Amino acid sequence: MKQEVPTSVVIAVIVAIVLIVGFFLYRTWTGGTQGEGRPGEVQAAPPAPGGGAPPAAPASGY
Repeated sequence: MKQEVPTSVVIAVIVAIVLIVGFFLYRTWTGGTQGEGRPGEVQAAPPAPGGGAPPAAPASGY
């Protein structure tokens, strides 16, 4: 007993497969998601303005 699959279902499955494969290829070519680096790469953030120190308390006046 043969049944035909609707064309829209076939197209949807093909599009889903292409998107999934494209996503993984993109991650491979760009080195992963943000925050993950390739092994051996430096993952340092730029220095914070002012050295990252908390702001000084204002003078009390007394």
